[in-house]
Amino acid sequence: MLTPECNTYKVWSLESAVMKKEALWVFVVVWNIACLYGSRGCWEQEKVALLALNVTLDPTYGMYAGGSYFDCCSWEGGFSNLMELDISDNTVDVVAIAEGGFSNLKELGISGNLVDVVAIVEGIKNLNHLENLYLDRVHLKDVGTIMRALGALSSLKILSLQHNTIEGTITTQDFRNFSKLEQLILDYSSLNTTMGILSSLGPLTSLRLLSSYSIDLSGKLSDQSLCNLIKLEELYLSINGITGRLPTCWRNMTSIRVLFLEDNEFTNNIASSLLTSLTSLELLSISGNYFDIPSSLGPLANYSRLKVLLLDDNNLTTDSKVGSSISRFQLIVFSVSNSLSKGFNVTSLGFLNHQYDLRTIDLSSNDIAGPFPAWLLENNTKLEHLLMENNLFATLEVPLMTLRNLSVIGHVQQPHERRAHN
Repeated sequence: MLTPECNTYKVWSLESAVMKKEALWVFVVVWNIACLYGSRGCWEQEKVALLALNVTLDPTYGMYAGGSYFDCCSWEGGFSNLMELDISDNTVDVVAIAEGGFSNLKELGISGNLVDVVAIVEGIKNLNHLENLYLDRVHLKDVGTIMRALGALSSLKILSLQHNTIEGTITTQDFRNFSKLEQLILDYSSLNTTMGILSSLGPLTSLRLLSSYSIDLSGKLSDQSLCNLIKLEELYLSINGITGRLPTCWRNMTSIRVLFLEDNEFTNNIASSLLTSLTSLELLSISGNYFDIPSSLGPLANYSRLKVLLLDDNNLTTDSKVGSSISRFQLIVFSVSNSLSKGFNVTSLGFLNHQYDLRTIDLSSNDIAGPFPAWLLENNTKLEHLLMENNLFATLEVPLMTLRNLSVIGHVQQPHERRAHN
């Protein structure tokens, strides 16, 4: 039988919904007994806050409190020792967070709750140590006011606003206090703002990751878009309908390691574009655009750190520099499927002669003629994925004995097979 004395309990993050439900109700029962019936260690402030949260928690999802041990007898400041709190996908009154003494929270998840501007502003106003905030799947009607309130969180490093509907006026002034923000995630949000979101991010000079998958940035990027983000290491702008050329100021992003631009409508010749300046790149994906890409990849020869290169659905042009220079990179993944210019020869990809560490190669759907490049397989004995279908190879010699790691191989069609399908 439980006595009025407090005991130590642990709330675990459990994977299944059933176990989460059980853990939540154990948490509620223990706290109600231990703290409402005679506990000498629990303060009135934490009782009120806990009950305010519990009343609206959906037991299907539950509450995760960072896997910390809770000893209410040792708590002298309410929930002041709690570091992580995730109350996502409930109907929690977010204002209760401000009333609960969660003053040392470093990570807070309140995604999927019914919140308004007042609730957000009031709920976070005392969280001066908060570093990570996950505010996904909500409707942000007055985004300017919300961003100004978030700017008061002087320790904030990660802000996630995924799958949101974002409305209102937003300007550079709304971001001026985010001096420590390192990651901003906006993926799959619907933006209905009076000023382009990218044009407002100039003050985020500490930003290292910007993820904006499919947020409908249709049209050309401003010449000044993201120009101040010189510390940026990862940029994701895929599936946005962006047209035109890359902003010239991006050549100053010399720290960038990961760049995803696929499925837009960028037009540029790689040889003359700013991409040649971004020599710190480890992963470059420009698939699904209208770039002109020299088959020798000569403009990218100095990318000594490059490991993943995705060039699908662009215009591959045969140039005269094949074999004239040796690329400094050793790729792990290379993909140039479905080029807008069909019928080139594998030998035009001269840089492949010097690749020895490839794990994935995709040259499919290019109508490539000539002999099958057996030498490519012999040079890359760690190969795991080989995709060569929908080409016109005259001969087929696949040295499978040397490819012990190969797990996926696309069907390599012969000319007579192609004719049969036509």
